[in-house]
Amino acid sequence: MPRERRLFLSLAILVSLAFTSPTLAQQPPPGYQFFSGAPQVSGGLLLARLQGARSAIQTLKDGFRDTARFFDGRPRVVAGIADARDQEAEAAFRVSKGNIPLVGTAFAIIEGGAATIVLAFDTPNTFPQSYPRLLQIAGLSGGSGSACPPPARHWRTVQYFDGSGQMTLPEGWHLTAAHQGMARGEGPHGIVESGITFSAISRAGAAQRAQFGLPTLVLVADPTDLPSALVGVWTAVVRLGQTPPFRIRRVIESVPIPSQGVIPMQAGFLHYEIEHEGIVKRVLALVHMAALDADGQWVYFESHVIAPLSCFGQNLPTLFQIWTSAQVSPQEFQRRLDAAMSSLNEAHEMRWQGMRNRSKRDDDIRAAWREYNIGVQTVEDTITGTQRPVDHSHSTELVRKLNEQEPGRYREVPLRELNQ
Repeated sequence: MPRERRLFLSLAILVSLAFTSPTLAQQPPPGYQFFSGAPQVSGGLLLARLQGARSAIQTLKDGFRDTARFFDGRPRVVAGIADARDQEAEAAFRVSKGNIPLVGTAFAIIEGGAATIVLAFDTPNTFPQSYPRLLQIAGLSGGSGSACPPPARHWRTVQYFDGSGQMTLPEGWHLTAAHQGMARGEGPHGIVESGITFSAISRAGAAQRAQFGLPTLVLVADPTDLPSALVGVWTAVVRLGQTPPFRIRRVIESVPIPSQGVIPMQAGFLHYEIEHEGIVKRVLALVHMAALDADGQWVYFESHVIAPLSCFGQNLPTLFQIWTSAQVSPQEFQRRLDAAMSSLNEAHEMRWQGMRNRSKRDDDIRAAWREYNIGVQTVEDTITGTQRPVDHSHSTELVRKLNEQEPGRYREVPLRELNQ
């Protein structure tokens, strides 16, 4: 359904500059229906159903050409995506009407050789709120049979339980967890989780620790790229019972972004689907992945919004506003930085202790080998502590003769004892 369309395009629209809502003329292009948001919301929607279509991308291009006269000119696409079969496509666009700037989302869906093309548009500051209502007005928001919640209202700022941050929540929403900068808000529109952090180690790093006899106290997953890190981390978390069981059905999109942190990181938006308690849900996440040392130790950060598939598009503006309101206090940020550095130092110390233990075992083994194969032994004067090497074949006899003069004074010293 249209409200389930991919969402990175909408993010660009959400952060656009604000303008005044226009009064839209209601003369649609030939073959199109026009739906006005008034009086519920501003904006408008153009809808057409076309026969004989094969390409969703071409259908979009045709739609932009056909609607150019409705606007001040052909809409200018700023981002676009399509599925591999070219049966679904979406584009974010900018355009103007009566010299008033507008933004919008256009999508085309092909089913059974027929295409549905929709262009929804409004001013940049009101589009996130008007978009789901426009789909409802046009009769495009059916689906699961259950009504989606209305847009949020009556917002308030809520402090985290331990004072480590805050989040702005609307009516019907509550904090269900908040500790050390991590928070979870739940309400009728879905779930918002901010500041999720996991320590992890690559499979090669875990194998190396096992060789040193060291336990692996963190998640085992390879940080090859953001999608594989996401799947690896959450699979390990579920397997260890650290979260209620769910299954990642697919990663739909991954859009890398520049990281702003002081530690080198990979960062990006990921859009994926999960199945939880028999319900399919959509997740939009911001993920950071930081490799902290050469031994395979790395850290995974994620913040995300979750909602049922049937209402995800309609609920996104509310979820996004809650998500972006989450703030961590400066004191908590410094505590996290200090904790990360401390953990890193502890990991290095544990590794070096393991190497020292293994080195001692290796030395003992080599000493025993030399003692047996080279035939060199050491004799020690137990009173003065003086030691001297002798040929293995004579050391036992030499000690026996020395102790005949001073019983118990001399002994043979195993090579492994000399390496302690």
